[in-house]
Amino acid sequence: MSNEVMTRNSEWMNHIVNHLN
Repeated sequence: MSNEVMTRNSEWMNHIVNHLN
C-alpha cells in the first residue's frame, strides 16, 4: 500500500469514529 492510500484510510476511519461517538 502507498502512503496516499493509508492516509485516505485514516481520514475515512476518523469520520466513522466521529459518527459513532
